[in-house]
Amino acid sequence: MGSRAFNATPIATITDTGGNIVLMLRSILAQYYADIKESYIQGDGTWTFPCSSILRTFNMNIGTYRIAVLSKTLIFAQLGPSYANCYGAM
Repeated sequence: MGSRAFNATPIATITDTGGNIVLMLRSILAQYYADIKESYIQGDGTWTFPCSSILRTFNMNIGTYRIAVLSKTLIFAQLGPSYANCYGAM
């Protein structure tokens, strides 16, 4: 992520190819969201951050394929019509 070296450690993850949800280890998500100002993890494990945040593309390998989860797809939903925060899709 960012300028960090690519980590080739195998992990189990769930990716919804029909939508924009990716479930993976909290330690990986914590690294991703650490660079997003005012992001935080909620009690249910979802990540929240200002909707105005600039997100980075998230890259991962699945088998021999390199997959890029585009930053524009990493916002799952706005918390509500009058809220400035969004739910992350990872």
